[in-house]
Amino acid sequence: MLIIFTQSAVLFEEEIRRAARDRKILTKRLALQTHEALETETRFRRMADLAPVGIYHIEPDGLLVYCNEIYYE
Repeated sequence: MLIIFTQSAVLFEEEIRRAARDRKILTKRLALQTHEALETETRFRRMADLAPVGIYHIEPDGLLVYCNEIYYE
């Protein structure tokens, strides 16, 4: 009985280490993807702000999310 308990404890500790490693990897991936998304949004806004035409983003429910200055003119 003690052997089974010891083996279970070892397996549990391995799972905890694996979960911690996976969490680190996922945290790094999320940080990278967040950074990439912010860069993409910045490039879009820069392009939209400099465009000679009106650009807007409206949600399906009609909510205006973004528009450049030309849109208002």
